[in-house]
Amino acid sequence: MDIFSTVESAISLSERLLTYLSEYKGASRDRDLLEKEVKVVADLLPTLRGHIERLLGEGSFGDSDSPTVAALSAVLTESKMILDDIEKTLRKAKEKMDKIMTKLLWPFKKADLEKQIQKLTQIKSYLREAVEYGTM
Repeated sequence: MDIFSTVESAISLSERLLTYLSEYKGASRDRDLLEKEVKVVADLLPTLRGHIERLLGEGSFGDSDSPTVAALSAVLTESKMILDDIEKTLRKAKEKMDKIMTKLLWPFKKADLEKQIQKLTQIKSYLREAVEYGTM
């Protein structure tokens, strides 16, 4: 993976993480600290991308095999792996919470549900009649 795609991937990951983290209202101090750190990384990555583009355009960054590019690429790859691990953990937690919420929160009001059941009962009657008449 080249350095630009690594930066772009890390930017995308950090943005998704900030979205996940923003969903945890009233969370612990640890969540706040994690959000702060991810926000700083998210703010730095686009600036870094711009510097890399500028330096490559000027030819002062060296070639893709230079020690500077290799070191930066290693740091970016490590950053991306850390962000990816955090995202996986948050995604799994969100999926579990969604399942729990679905089980806990019935989405229908009693009156609305009764209307829907009445309509289905009528439709069921019509369908039964259609089946009976169709088979006679």
